[in-house]
Amino acid sequence: MKKIALLILVITTFNLSSQNKVSKLSEGDLYYNKGFHFFNTHKKDSAIYFFSKAISFYRIKNDSLNFVAALRKIAQINYDFGFLIKAETQAIEVLDIYEKIKKDKYQSHILNLLGNISKKKKDYNESIKYHEKALHIRKNKLNHLSLTLSSLNNISLVYQESGNYNKAIKYLDTALKFDSLKIKYPIKYAGLIDNKAYSLFLADSLISQILPLFNEALKIRTIENDIDGLTTSHLHLAEFYSKNKFSPKELIHLKKAYQFAKKNNDNFFLLTILKKLSVVNPQNSNSYFEEYQLINTIIINEEQRVKDISAKIKYQTEKKEKENQQLKVEKVEQTLILEKENKRKWFLVLGLLSVSLLSLIFYRKFNSEKKAKKIITEQKVVIETLQKDLHHRVKNNLAIINRFIDVVKEEFNNNAFDEKLIELQNRIASINEVHQQLYNNTDATKLGVKKYIEKLQQNIENTFANKNITIEQHIDDAIQLEADKLFPIGLIVNEFLTNSYKYAFADYGKGQISINMNESDNYYNLELADNGKGFPKGFNGENSKTFGLRIMKLLTQQINGTFKIEDFKGVKLTIQFPK
Repeated sequence: MKKIALLILVITTFNLSSQNKVSKLSEGDLYYNKGFHFFNTHKKDSAIYFFSKAISFYRIKNDSLNFVAALRKIAQINYDFGFLIKAETQAIEVLDIYEKIKKDKYQSHILNLLGNISKKKKDYNESIKYHEKALHIRKNKLNHLSLTLSSLNNISLVYQESGNYNKAIKYLDTALKFDSLKIKYPIKYAGLIDNKAYSLFLADSLISQILPLFNEALKIRTIENDIDGLTTSHLHLAEFYSKNKFSPKELIHLKKAYQFAKKNNDNFFLLTILKKLSVVNPQNSNSYFEEYQLINTIIINEEQRVKDISAKIKYQTEKKEKENQQLKVEKVEQTLILEKENKRKWFLVLGLLSVSLLSLIFYRKFNSEKKAKKIITEQKVVIETLQKDLHHRVKNNLAIINRFIDVVKEEFNNNAFDEKLIELQNRIASINEVHQQLYNNTDATKLGVKKYIEKLQQNIENTFANKNITIEQHIDDAIQLEADKLFPIGLIVNEFLTNSYKYAFADYGKGQISINMNESDNYYNLELADNGKGFPKGFNGENSKTFGLRIMKLLTQQINGTFKIEDFKGVKLTIQFPK
Protein backbone atom coordinates (compact mmCIF):
# COMPACT_ATOMS: atom_id res chain seq x y z
CA MET A 1 0.00 0.00 0.00
CA LYS A 2 2.86 2.38 0.82
CA LYS A 3 4.38 1.74 -2.59
CA ILE A 4 1.04 2.53 -4.33
CA ALA A 5 0.63 5.75 -2.33
CA LEU A 6 4.20 6.78 -3.19
CA LEU A 7 3.57 6.09 -6.88
CA ILE A 8 0.37 8.21 -6.84
CA LEU A 9 2.29 11.05 -5.15
CA VAL A 10 5.04 10.93 -7.82
CA ILE A 11 2.49 10.93 -10.68
CA THR A 12 0.52 13.81 -9.11
CA THR A 13 3.71 15.83 -8.61
CA PHE A 14 4.77 15.21 -12.22
CA ASN A 15 1.34 16.30 -13.55
CA LEU A 16 1.40 19.48 -11.45
CA SER A 17 4.93 20.23 -12.66
CA SER A 18 3.83 19.78 -16.30
CA GLN A 19 0.81 22.05 -15.77
CA ASN A 20 3.02 24.73 -14.22
CA LYS A 21 5.36 24.62 -17.24
CA VAL A 22 2.41 25.03 -19.62
CA SER A 23 0.93 27.85 -17.56
CA LYS A 24 4.24 29.73 -17.76
CA LEU A 25 3.97 29.76 -21.56
CA SER A 26 2.39 32.91 -23.00
CA GLU A 27 -0.64 32.66 -25.27
CA GLY A 28 1.63 33.61 -28.18
CA ASP A 29 4.01 30.71 -27.35
CA LEU A 30 1.10 28.26 -27.26
CA TYR A 31 -0.03 29.39 -30.73
CA TYR A 32 3.57 29.21 -31.99
CA ASN A 33 3.99 25.62 -30.70
CA LYS A 34 0.76 24.57 -32.41
CA GLY A 35 1.94 26.19 -35.64
CA PHE A 36 5.32 24.44 -35.33
CA HIS A 37 3.58 21.06 -34.86
CA PHE A 38 1.45 21.51 -38.00
CA PHE A 39 4.49 22.81 -39.93
CA ASN A 40 6.44 19.61 -39.16
CA THR A 41 3.47 17.42 -40.09
CA HIS A 42 3.10 19.16 -43.49
CA LYS A 43 -0.28 20.77 -42.62
CA LYS A 44 0.74 24.18 -43.89
CA ASP A 45 -2.71 25.83 -43.84
CA SER A 46 -3.14 25.11 -40.11
CA ALA A 47 0.48 26.10 -39.47
CA ILE A 48 0.13 29.54 -41.09
CA TYR A 49 -3.05 30.17 -39.09
CA PHE A 50 -1.43 29.53 -35.70
CA PHE A 51 1.85 31.32 -36.60
CA SER A 52 -0.22 34.36 -37.58
CA LYS A 53 -2.13 34.22 -34.28
CA ALA A 54 1.21 34.05 -32.44
CA ILE A 55 2.50 37.09 -34.36
CA SER A 56 -0.43 39.24 -33.22
CA PHE A 57 0.46 38.51 -29.56
CA TYR A 58 4.22 38.97 -30.04
CA ARG A 59 3.58 42.33 -31.71
CA ILE A 60 1.57 43.57 -28.69
CA LYS A 61 4.33 42.41 -26.29
CA ASN A 62 7.10 43.90 -28.49
CA ASP A 63 8.72 40.45 -28.50
CA SER A 64 10.77 40.95 -31.66
CA LEU A 65 12.73 37.66 -31.44
CA ASN A 66 9.64 35.42 -31.31
CA PHE A 67 7.82 37.70 -33.78
CA VAL A 68 10.46 37.15 -36.48
CA ALA A 69 10.67 33.42 -35.67
CA ALA A 70 6.95 33.06 -36.50
CA LEU A 71 7.19 35.37 -39.52
CA ARG A 72 10.16 33.33 -40.83
CA LYS A 73 8.00 30.18 -40.75
CA ILE A 74 5.18 31.96 -42.61
CA ALA A 75 7.68 33.11 -45.25
CA GLN A 76 8.87 29.48 -45.61
CA ILE A 77 5.26 28.27 -46.09
CA ASN A 78 4.58 30.94 -48.73
CA TYR A 79 7.82 29.86 -50.47
CA ASP A 80 6.71 26.18 -50.39
CA PHE A 81 3.43 27.11 -52.12
CA GLY A 82 5.19 29.27 -54.70
CA PHE A 83 3.95 32.64 -53.38
CA LEU A 84 7.43 34.06 -54.04
CA ILE A 85 6.74 37.80 -53.87
CA LYS A 86 4.99 37.49 -50.51
CA ALA A 87 7.69 35.12 -49.19
CA GLU A 88 10.49 37.45 -50.33
CA THR A 89 8.86 40.53 -48.74
CA GLN A 90 8.42 38.72 -45.42
CA ALA A 91 11.94 37.25 -45.51
CA ILE A 92 13.52 40.69 -46.11
CA GLU A 93 11.54 42.10 -43.14
CA VAL A 94 12.85 39.23 -40.98
CA LEU A 95 16.44 39.77 -42.20
CA ASP A 96 16.31 43.49 -41.29
CA ILE A 97 15.28 42.65 -37.72
CA TYR A 98 17.91 39.91 -37.34
CA GLU A 99 20.60 42.31 -38.57
CA LYS A 100 19.50 44.92 -36.00
CA ILE A 101 19.50 42.48 -33.06
CA LYS A 102 22.68 40.77 -34.36
CA LYS A 103 21.41 37.17 -34.34
CA ASP A 104 23.96 35.64 -36.72
CA LYS A 105 22.60 32.08 -36.70
CA TYR A 106 19.03 33.11 -37.55
CA GLN A 107 20.35 35.67 -40.02
CA SER A 108 22.13 32.89 -41.91
CA HIS A 109 18.88 30.84 -41.98
CA ILE A 110 16.87 33.65 -43.55
CA LEU A 111 19.66 34.39 -46.05
CA ASN A 112 19.43 30.73 -47.06
CA LEU A 113 15.64 31.11 -47.60
CA LEU A 114 16.16 34.27 -49.69
CA GLY A 115 18.72 32.35 -51.76
CA ASN A 116 16.18 29.58 -52.39
CA ILE A 117 13.50 32.13 -53.35
CA SER A 118 15.87 33.77 -55.87
CA LYS A 119 16.72 30.33 -57.29
CA LYS A 120 13.03 29.59 -57.80
CA LYS A 121 12.70 32.95 -59.59
CA LYS A 122 15.62 31.86 -61.86
CA ASP A 123 17.70 34.80 -60.56
CA TYR A 124 20.78 32.62 -60.06
CA ASN A 125 23.29 35.45 -59.47
CA GLU A 126 21.16 36.90 -56.68
CA SER A 127 20.69 33.41 -55.21
CA ILE A 128 24.46 32.83 -55.12
CA LYS A 129 24.97 36.21 -53.36
CA TYR A 130 22.52 35.29 -50.57
CA HIS A 131 24.00 31.79 -50.09
CA GLU A 132 27.60 33.13 -50.14
CA LYS A 133 26.66 35.68 -47.44
CA ALA A 134 25.11 32.89 -45.34
CA LEU A 135 28.25 30.76 -45.88
CA HIS A 136 30.48 33.62 -44.67
CA ILE A 137 28.47 33.97 -41.44
CA ARG A 138 28.32 30.22 -40.78
CA LYS A 139 31.99 29.58 -41.51
CA ASN A 140 33.68 32.66 -40.00
CA LYS A 141 31.33 34.06 -37.34
CA LEU A 142 29.57 30.91 -36.10
CA ASN A 143 32.23 28.31 -36.94
CA HIS A 144 29.33 25.85 -37.33
CA LEU A 145 30.33 22.90 -39.54
CA SER A 146 26.81 21.51 -40.12
CA LEU A 147 25.46 24.89 -41.27
CA THR A 148 28.60 25.52 -43.37
CA LEU A 149 28.01 22.20 -45.17
CA SER A 150 24.37 23.18 -45.84
CA SER A 151 25.47 26.48 -47.41
CA LEU A 152 28.06 24.77 -49.63
CA ASN A 153 25.42 22.26 -50.73
CA ASN A 154 22.89 25.05 -51.43
CA ILE A 155 25.39 26.93 -53.62
CA SER A 156 26.14 23.74 -55.54
CA LEU A 157 22.39 23.22 -56.14
CA VAL A 158 22.09 26.72 -57.66
CA TYR A 159 25.01 26.03 -60.03
CA GLN A 160 23.55 22.60 -60.81
CA GLU A 161 20.14 24.07 -61.75
CA SER A 162 21.74 26.83 -63.86
CA GLY A 163 23.70 24.19 -65.83
CA ASN A 164 27.18 24.99 -64.43
CA TYR A 165 27.94 21.43 -63.28
CA ASN A 166 31.70 21.93 -62.86
CA LYS A 167 31.10 24.76 -60.35
CA ALA A 168 28.54 22.62 -58.55
CA ILE A 169 31.03 19.74 -58.20
CA LYS A 170 33.77 22.16 -57.05
CA TYR A 171 31.66 23.38 -54.08
CA LEU A 172 30.66 19.81 -53.20
CA ASP A 173 34.31 18.70 -53.21
CA THR A 174 35.12 21.62 -50.88
CA ALA A 175 32.45 20.38 -48.46
CA LEU A 176 33.63 16.75 -48.68
CA LYS A 177 37.18 17.71 -47.63
CA PHE A 178 36.19 18.36 -43.98
CA ASP A 179 37.67 15.80 -41.57
CA SER A 180 35.42 13.25 -39.85
CA LEU A 181 32.44 14.49 -41.89
CA LYS A 182 31.20 10.97 -42.62
CA ILE A 183 31.29 10.01 -38.92
CA LYS A 184 29.94 13.23 -37.34
CA TYR A 185 27.29 14.07 -39.93
CA PRO A 186 26.42 10.91 -41.91
CA ILE A 187 23.12 12.33 -43.25
CA LYS A 188 24.87 15.51 -44.45
CA TYR A 189 27.63 13.39 -46.01
CA ALA A 190 25.06 11.23 -47.82
CA GLY A 191 23.32 14.34 -49.17
CA LEU A 192 26.60 15.78 -50.46
CA ILE A 193 27.73 12.64 -52.30
CA ASP A 194 24.24 12.07 -53.73
CA ASN A 195 24.23 15.66 -55.01
CA LYS A 196 27.73 15.17 -56.47
CA ALA A 197 26.62 11.97 -58.22
CA TYR A 198 23.60 13.78 -59.66
CA SER A 199 25.78 16.67 -60.90
CA LEU A 200 28.14 14.15 -62.56
CA PHE A 201 25.11 12.41 -64.07
CA LEU A 202 23.80 15.69 -65.53
CA ALA A 203 27.29 16.44 -66.88
CA ASP A 204 27.28 13.05 -68.74
CA SER A 205 30.23 11.67 -66.77
CA LEU A 206 31.20 7.98 -66.71
CA ILE A 207 28.85 5.50 -65.02
CA SER A 208 31.80 4.19 -62.98
CA GLN A 209 32.09 7.64 -61.34
CA ILE A 210 28.37 8.07 -60.69
CA LEU A 211 26.79 4.78 -59.56
CA PRO A 212 29.09 4.05 -56.55
CA LEU A 213 28.26 7.49 -55.09
CA PHE A 214 24.51 7.01 -55.58
CA ASN A 215 24.66 3.57 -53.94
CA GLU A 216 26.81 4.78 -51.00
CA ALA A 217 24.38 7.65 -50.32
CA LEU A 218 21.42 5.22 -50.46
CA LYS A 219 23.13 2.82 -48.04
CA ILE A 220 23.86 5.55 -45.45
CA ARG A 221 20.34 6.98 -45.69
CA THR A 222 18.87 3.51 -45.18
CA ILE A 223 20.99 2.96 -42.03
CA GLU A 224 20.08 6.45 -40.70
CA ASN A 225 16.39 6.04 -41.67
CA ASP A 226 16.55 9.43 -43.45
CA ILE A 227 13.09 9.41 -45.12
CA ASP A 228 13.58 12.69 -47.03
CA GLY A 229 16.99 11.56 -48.21
CA LEU A 230 15.72 8.12 -49.23
CA THR A 231 13.00 9.70 -51.38
CA THR A 232 15.62 11.83 -53.16
CA SER A 233 18.09 8.91 -53.58
CA HIS A 234 15.50 6.66 -55.21
CA LEU A 235 14.31 9.48 -57.49
CA HIS A 236 17.88 10.18 -58.64
CA LEU A 237 18.57 6.46 -59.22
CA ALA A 238 15.32 6.13 -61.20
CA GLU A 239 16.41 9.01 -63.43
CA PHE A 240 19.89 7.49 -63.76
CA TYR A 241 18.54 4.07 -64.87
CA SER A 242 16.03 5.73 -67.20
CA LYS A 243 18.82 7.46 -69.09
CA ASN A 244 20.95 4.31 -69.16
CA LYS A 245 18.13 2.12 -70.54
CA PHE A 246 17.65 -0.02 -67.38
CA SER A 247 13.89 0.47 -67.24
CA PRO A 248 13.06 -2.37 -64.74
CA LYS A 249 15.35 -0.75 -62.15
CA GLU A 250 13.86 2.65 -62.95
CA LEU A 251 10.40 1.34 -61.98
CA ILE A 252 11.76 -0.30 -58.80
CA HIS A 253 13.35 2.94 -57.59
CA LEU A 254 10.31 5.02 -58.51
CA LYS A 255 8.09 2.73 -56.43
CA LYS A 256 10.55 2.98 -53.52
CA ALA A 257 10.55 6.79 -53.83
CA TYR A 258 6.74 6.69 -53.85
CA GLN A 259 6.66 4.63 -50.63
CA PHE A 260 8.99 7.01 -48.75
CA ALA A 261 7.22 10.16 -49.99
CA LYS A 262 3.92 8.58 -48.89
CA LYS A 263 5.38 7.72 -45.50
CA ASN A 264 6.62 11.31 -45.10
CA ASN A 265 3.25 12.73 -46.24
CA ASP A 266 5.14 14.87 -48.78
CA ASN A 267 2.50 15.75 -51.39
CA PHE A 268 4.83 17.87 -53.54
CA PHE A 269 7.26 14.96 -53.99
CA LEU A 270 4.34 12.58 -54.63
CA LEU A 271 3.11 14.66 -57.58
CA THR A 272 6.52 14.41 -59.28
CA ILE A 273 6.79 10.66 -58.62
CA LEU A 274 3.24 9.83 -59.75
CA LYS A 275 3.78 11.71 -63.02
CA LYS A 276 6.89 9.61 -63.71
CA LEU A 277 5.19 6.34 -62.64
CA SER A 278 2.29 6.87 -65.05
CA VAL A 279 4.83 6.98 -67.91
CA VAL A 280 7.11 4.14 -66.78
CA ASN A 281 4.27 1.82 -65.68
CA PRO A 282 1.47 2.43 -68.24
CA GLN A 283 -0.65 -0.54 -67.15
CA ASN A 284 -1.31 1.24 -63.84
CA SER A 285 -1.38 4.76 -65.32
CA ASN A 286 -5.10 5.25 -64.53
CA SER A 287 -4.69 4.60 -60.80
CA TYR A 288 -1.55 6.80 -60.73
CA PHE A 289 -3.41 9.57 -62.56
CA GLU A 290 -6.38 9.34 -60.16
CA GLU A 291 -4.06 9.63 -57.15
CA TYR A 292 -2.20 12.48 -58.88
CA GLN A 293 -5.48 14.36 -59.33
CA LEU A 294 -6.48 13.70 -55.70
CA ILE A 295 -3.17 14.99 -54.29
CA ASN A 296 -3.16 17.96 -56.67
CA THR A 297 -6.66 18.85 -55.45
CA ILE A 298 -5.47 18.59 -51.82
CA ILE A 299 -2.55 20.94 -52.56
CA ILE A 300 -4.78 23.41 -54.43
CA ASN A 301 -7.30 23.37 -51.56
CA GLU A 302 -4.50 23.85 -49.05
CA GLU A 303 -3.09 26.73 -51.11
CA GLN A 304 -6.55 28.32 -51.23
CA ARG A 305 -6.96 27.93 -47.46
CA VAL A 306 -3.56 29.59 -46.95
CA LYS A 307 -4.67 32.45 -49.24
CA ASP A 308 -8.01 32.74 -47.41
CA ILE A 309 -6.32 32.73 -44.00
CA SER A 310 -3.77 35.33 -45.16
CA ALA A 311 -6.57 37.50 -46.58
CA LYS A 312 -8.60 37.15 -43.38
CA ILE A 313 -5.61 38.05 -41.21
CA LYS A 314 -4.80 41.01 -43.47
CA TYR A 315 -8.41 42.17 -43.26
CA GLN A 316 -8.47 41.85 -39.48
CA THR A 317 -5.13 43.73 -39.18
CA GLU A 318 -6.32 46.54 -41.44
CA LYS A 319 -9.64 46.65 -39.59
CA LYS A 320 -7.82 46.95 -36.28
CA GLU A 321 -5.59 49.71 -37.68
CA LYS A 322 -8.68 51.60 -38.88
CA GLU A 323 -10.34 51.16 -35.47
CA ASN A 324 -7.21 52.48 -33.75
CA GLN A 325 -7.16 55.42 -36.15
CA GLN A 326 -10.85 56.05 -35.46
CA LEU A 327 -10.18 55.97 -31.71
CA LYS A 328 -7.41 58.55 -32.19
CA VAL A 329 -9.77 60.79 -34.18
CA GLU A 330 -12.51 60.38 -31.54
CA LYS A 331 -10.00 61.19 -28.81
CA VAL A 332 -8.99 64.38 -30.64
CA GLU A 333 -12.66 65.32 -31.08
CA GLN A 334 -13.30 64.65 -27.39
CA THR A 335 -10.33 66.86 -26.52
CA LEU A 336 -11.78 69.65 -28.65
CA ILE A 337 -15.20 69.28 -27.00
CA LEU A 338 -13.63 69.45 -23.53
CA GLU A 339 -11.60 72.49 -24.54
CA LYS A 340 -14.76 74.24 -25.75
CA GLU A 341 -16.53 73.42 -22.47
CA ASN A 342 -13.60 74.85 -20.55
CA LYS A 343 -13.76 77.99 -22.65
CA ARG A 344 -17.43 78.53 -21.80
CA LYS A 345 -16.71 78.17 -18.09
CA TRP A 346 -13.82 80.60 -18.35
CA PHE A 347 -15.98 83.14 -20.18
CA LEU A 348 -18.56 83.04 -17.35
CA VAL A 349 -15.86 83.60 -14.71
CA LEU A 350 -13.88 86.18 -16.67
CA GLY A 351 -17.07 88.10 -17.49
CA LEU A 352 -17.09 89.22 -13.83
CA LEU A 353 -13.54 90.54 -13.99
CA SER A 354 -12.44 93.97 -14.99
CA VAL A 355 -11.89 95.15 -18.56
CA SER A 356 -8.15 94.97 -17.99
CA LEU A 357 -8.34 91.16 -18.14
CA LEU A 358 -10.24 91.04 -21.49
CA SER A 359 -7.02 91.11 -23.50
CA LEU A 360 -5.82 87.98 -21.68
CA ILE A 361 -9.09 86.17 -22.47
CA PHE A 362 -8.79 86.92 -26.20
CA TYR A 363 -5.17 85.82 -26.20
CA ARG A 364 -6.05 82.42 -24.67
CA LYS A 365 -8.93 81.97 -27.12
CA PHE A 366 -6.64 82.71 -30.08
CA ASN A 367 -4.09 80.11 -28.94
CA SER A 368 -6.74 77.43 -28.38
CA GLU A 369 -8.24 77.92 -31.85
CA LYS A 370 -4.79 77.80 -33.39
CA LYS A 371 -4.18 74.48 -31.63
CA ALA A 372 -7.54 73.12 -32.85
CA LYS A 373 -6.73 74.11 -36.46
CA LYS A 374 -3.37 72.39 -36.15
CA ILE A 375 -5.08 69.17 -34.97
CA ILE A 376 -7.57 69.29 -37.87
CA THR A 377 -4.69 69.84 -40.31
CA GLU A 378 -2.88 66.82 -38.86
CA GLN A 379 -6.05 64.74 -39.26
CA LYS A 380 -6.22 65.71 -42.95
CA VAL A 381 -2.58 64.67 -43.39
CA VAL A 382 -3.35 61.28 -41.76
CA ILE A 383 -6.34 60.73 -44.07
CA GLU A 384 -4.29 61.68 -47.15
CA THR A 385 -1.53 59.30 -46.04
CA LEU A 386 -4.06 56.46 -45.63
CA GLN A 387 -5.48 57.17 -49.10
CA LYS A 388 -2.02 57.11 -50.65
CA ASP A 389 -1.22 53.87 -48.80
CA LEU A 390 -4.45 52.33 -50.14
CA HIS A 391 -3.53 53.29 -53.74
CA HIS A 392 -0.02 51.90 -53.18
CA ARG A 393 -1.37 48.56 -51.93
CA VAL A 394 -3.87 48.24 -54.79
CA LYS A 395 -1.07 49.06 -57.28
CA ASN A 396 1.13 46.32 -55.76
CA ASN A 397 -1.71 43.77 -55.84
CA LEU A 398 -2.38 44.55 -59.53
CA ALA A 399 1.34 44.10 -60.23
CA ILE A 400 1.15 40.66 -58.57
CA ILE A 401 -1.85 39.71 -60.75
CA ASN A 402 0.09 40.91 -63.80
CA ARG A 403 3.01 38.68 -62.79
CA PHE A 404 0.67 35.67 -62.41
CA ILE A 405 -0.51 36.29 -65.99
CA ASP A 406 3.15 36.35 -67.13
CA VAL A 407 3.61 32.94 -65.48
CA VAL A 408 0.55 31.56 -67.31
CA LYS A 409 1.89 32.93 -70.62
CA GLU A 410 5.17 31.11 -70.06
CA GLU A 411 3.37 27.79 -69.49
CA PHE A 412 1.36 27.82 -72.74
CA ASN A 413 2.96 28.24 -76.16
CA ASN A 414 -0.13 29.58 -77.88
CA ASN A 415 -0.12 32.90 -79.79
CA ALA A 416 -3.89 33.39 -79.64
CA PHE A 417 -3.86 32.72 -75.90
CA ASP A 418 -0.90 35.13 -75.44
CA GLU A 419 -2.71 37.83 -77.42
CA LYS A 420 -5.78 37.65 -75.16
CA LEU A 421 -3.60 37.69 -72.02
CA ILE A 422 -1.65 40.73 -73.31
CA GLU A 423 -4.98 42.53 -73.86
CA LEU A 424 -5.98 41.64 -70.31
CA GLN A 425 -2.62 42.94 -69.03
CA ASN A 426 -3.18 46.23 -70.88
CA ARG A 427 -6.56 46.60 -69.17
CA ILE A 428 -4.91 45.91 -65.81
CA ALA A 429 -2.19 48.45 -66.68
CA SER A 430 -4.82 51.15 -67.39
CA ILE A 431 -6.31 50.57 -63.90
CA ASN A 432 -2.89 50.29 -62.27
CA GLU A 433 -1.74 53.59 -63.79
CA VAL A 434 -4.55 55.45 -61.98
CA HIS A 435 -3.36 54.09 -58.63
CA GLN A 436 0.28 54.80 -59.53
CA GLN A 437 -0.43 58.44 -60.37
CA LEU A 438 -2.78 58.96 -57.40
CA TYR A 439 -0.07 57.57 -55.13
CA ASN A 440 2.52 60.01 -56.55
CA ASN A 441 0.09 62.95 -56.77
CA THR A 442 -0.29 65.57 -54.02
CA ASP A 443 -4.08 65.24 -54.35
CA ALA A 444 -4.94 61.55 -53.75
CA THR A 445 -8.50 61.91 -55.17
CA LYS A 446 -8.12 63.61 -58.60
CA LEU A 447 -5.80 63.29 -61.60
CA GLY A 448 -5.00 65.22 -64.75
CA VAL A 449 -6.50 63.32 -67.70
CA LYS A 450 -3.83 64.34 -70.24
CA LYS A 451 -0.89 62.82 -68.33
CA TYR A 452 -2.87 59.63 -67.62
CA ILE A 453 -3.94 59.12 -71.28
CA GLU A 454 -0.34 59.76 -72.43
CA LYS A 455 0.83 56.88 -70.25
CA LEU A 456 -1.87 54.53 -71.63
CA GLN A 457 -0.92 55.58 -75.17
CA GLN A 458 2.76 54.73 -74.55
CA ASN A 459 1.78 51.33 -73.13
CA ILE A 460 -0.28 50.43 -76.23
CA GLU A 461 2.46 51.69 -78.59
CA ASN A 462 5.04 49.53 -76.76
CA THR A 463 2.74 46.49 -76.89
CA PHE A 464 2.13 46.56 -80.64
CA ALA A 465 5.38 48.29 -81.75
CA ASN A 466 4.02 49.36 -85.14
CA LYS A 467 5.86 52.50 -86.33
CA ASN A 468 3.46 52.92 -89.26
CA ILE A 469 0.65 53.87 -86.88
CA THR A 470 0.73 57.25 -85.08
CA ILE A 471 -1.46 58.58 -82.28
CA GLU A 472 -2.41 62.25 -82.01
CA GLN A 473 -3.75 63.61 -78.74
CA HIS A 474 -5.61 66.85 -78.03
CA ILE A 475 -6.68 67.02 -74.39
CA ASP A 476 -7.10 70.19 -72.33
CA ASP A 477 -4.38 70.40 -69.66
CA ALA A 478 -6.90 71.71 -67.12
CA ILE A 479 -9.21 68.67 -67.22
CA GLN A 480 -9.08 66.67 -63.99
CA LEU A 481 -11.25 63.68 -63.06
CA GLU A 482 -11.88 61.71 -59.91
CA ALA A 483 -10.72 58.09 -59.82
CA ASP A 484 -14.23 56.56 -60.19
CA LYS A 485 -14.63 58.33 -63.59
CA LEU A 486 -10.99 57.98 -64.66
CA PHE A 487 -11.03 54.14 -64.43
CA PRO A 488 -13.81 53.71 -67.08
CA ILE A 489 -12.31 56.42 -69.34
CA GLY A 490 -8.89 54.70 -69.26
CA LEU A 491 -10.41 51.29 -70.07
CA ILE A 492 -12.46 52.76 -72.96
CA VAL A 493 -9.36 54.44 -74.45
CA ASN A 494 -7.33 51.23 -73.99
CA GLU A 495 -10.04 49.15 -75.71
CA PHE A 496 -10.40 51.54 -78.67
CA LEU A 497 -6.63 51.84 -79.25
CA THR A 498 -6.19 48.05 -79.04
CA ASN A 499 -8.98 47.40 -81.57
CA SER A 500 -7.62 50.07 -83.94
CA TYR A 501 -4.11 48.60 -83.86
CA LYS A 502 -5.42 45.06 -84.41
CA TYR A 503 -8.10 45.57 -87.05
CA ALA A 504 -8.25 49.10 -88.52
CA PHE A 505 -5.05 49.09 -90.58
CA ALA A 506 -4.67 45.47 -91.66
CA ASP A 507 -4.76 46.40 -95.37
CA TYR A 508 -3.00 49.77 -95.11
CA GLY A 509 0.65 50.74 -94.89
CA LYS A 510 0.12 53.64 -92.50
CA GLY A 511 -2.57 54.81 -90.14
CA GLN A 512 -3.48 57.50 -87.66
CA ILE A 513 -5.50 57.45 -84.42
CA SER A 514 -6.72 60.60 -82.66
CA ILE A 515 -7.75 61.19 -79.04
CA ASN A 516 -9.65 64.44 -78.28
CA MET A 517 -11.18 65.55 -74.99
CA ASN A 518 -12.67 68.88 -73.90
CA GLU A 519 -15.27 70.19 -71.51
CA SER A 520 -18.35 72.42 -71.62
CA ASP A 521 -20.32 73.92 -68.72
CA ASN A 522 -21.93 70.66 -67.62
CA TYR A 523 -20.29 67.91 -69.69
CA TYR A 524 -17.02 66.30 -70.72
CA ASN A 525 -16.65 65.26 -74.38
CA LEU A 526 -14.37 62.38 -75.46
CA GLU A 527 -13.79 61.62 -79.14
CA LEU A 528 -11.72 58.65 -80.39
CA ALA A 529 -11.16 58.07 -84.12
CA ASP A 530 -8.99 56.22 -86.63
CA ASN A 531 -8.61 56.57 -90.42
CA GLY A 532 -8.56 52.82 -91.03
CA LYS A 533 -10.76 50.59 -93.17
CA GLY A 534 -13.85 51.09 -91.00
CA PHE A 535 -16.54 48.51 -90.24
CA PRO A 536 -17.14 45.46 -92.44
CA LYS A 537 -20.04 45.67 -94.89
CA GLY A 538 -23.37 45.27 -93.11
CA PHE A 539 -21.82 45.80 -89.66
CA ASN A 540 -23.93 47.91 -87.27
CA GLY A 541 -21.69 49.44 -84.58
CA GLU A 542 -24.61 50.62 -82.43
CA ASN A 543 -26.23 47.15 -82.19
CA SER A 544 -23.06 45.04 -82.27
CA LYS A 545 -22.47 42.59 -79.43
CA THR A 546 -18.72 42.14 -79.94
CA PHE A 547 -16.71 41.90 -76.74
CA GLY A 548 -14.81 45.20 -77.15
CA LEU A 549 -17.91 47.27 -77.98
CA ARG A 550 -19.89 45.69 -75.13
CA ILE A 551 -17.14 46.62 -72.68
CA MET A 552 -17.03 50.24 -73.93
CA LYS A 553 -20.84 50.58 -73.77
CA LEU A 554 -20.99 49.18 -70.20
CA LEU A 555 -18.20 51.53 -69.08
CA THR A 556 -20.02 54.49 -70.66
CA GLN A 557 -23.21 53.55 -68.77
CA GLN A 558 -21.15 53.43 -65.57
CA ILE A 559 -20.35 57.16 -65.89
CA ASN A 560 -23.93 58.01 -67.04
CA GLY A 561 -22.64 58.92 -70.51
CA THR A 562 -23.99 58.73 -74.07
CA PHE A 563 -22.31 56.37 -76.55
CA LYS A 564 -22.16 56.96 -80.31
CA ILE A 565 -20.00 54.96 -82.76
CA GLU A 566 -20.03 55.46 -86.55
CA ASP A 567 -18.16 54.61 -89.72
CA PHE A 568 -16.69 58.02 -90.67
CA LYS A 569 -13.50 57.79 -92.78
CA GLY A 570 -12.60 54.93 -90.48
CA VAL A 571 -14.20 54.44 -87.05
CA LYS A 572 -15.25 57.33 -84.82
CA LEU A 573 -16.46 56.99 -81.20
CA THR A 574 -18.05 59.93 -79.34
CA ILE A 575 -18.80 59.79 -75.61
CA GLN A 576 -20.36 62.60 -73.56
CA PHE A 577 -20.77 62.33 -69.78
CA PRO A 578 -21.90 64.78 -67.07
CA LYS A 579 -19.52 66.52 -64.69
